[in-house]
Amino acid sequence: MPYQFDQLLHEPDRAFWSFRHYADLGPKRSLPQVAATVGRCAGTLRRWSVQYKWNDRVKDYDRYMANLRREGDATVMREKSLEWGKRQADLREKEFQMCEKLIATAEKFLANPDLKGTLRDVAYALEMASKLGRLGAGMATDQTEHTGADGGPIQIEFMDALRKIYGEPVSPIIPPRLTDIPT
Repeated sequence: MPYQFDQLLHEPDRAFWSFRHYADLGPKRSLPQVAATVGRCAGTLRRWSVQYKWNDRVKDYDRYMANLRREGDATVMREKSLEWGKRQADLREKEFQMCEKLIATAEKFLANPDLKGTLRDVAYALEMASKLGRLGAGMATDQTEHTGADGGPIQIEFMDALRKIYGEPVSPIIPPRLTDIPT
């Protein structure tokens, strides 16, 4: 499908070439700038710009170029996203491999008490192995405590939900104690 900014059927090559220079100048384009570039007088360019509807065609050209820039930006973003996805997958794999190596080292240490090191070193290695393994598996590395509004316990919200469903609790009937009965 031809674009509005393509060469028109009866438009001479010189006029189209001048139009292309005009369009390529961008938002600050002017006929005197084109006249200086292409070596034509401003009057001829003015006549061509009216006769071949340069103002309408240049708007179409600007829209087309803006769409190309947006598509190019989107393509770059997709490529970057894929690149970072691959990096993340590679890193997760390395983290998981390190996890396995740390666990194997800790097992060797525990199996052979003659190796140099402390129980603290083993515990630290296992903690790091756990974190690396969780990162590699895409799991959370820290335990997160869930709280209700304003950091309070969830039980308050739970009790509110129960009240909405079942209504206010009824006071339990406490039977009188034998000592409370008058004799």
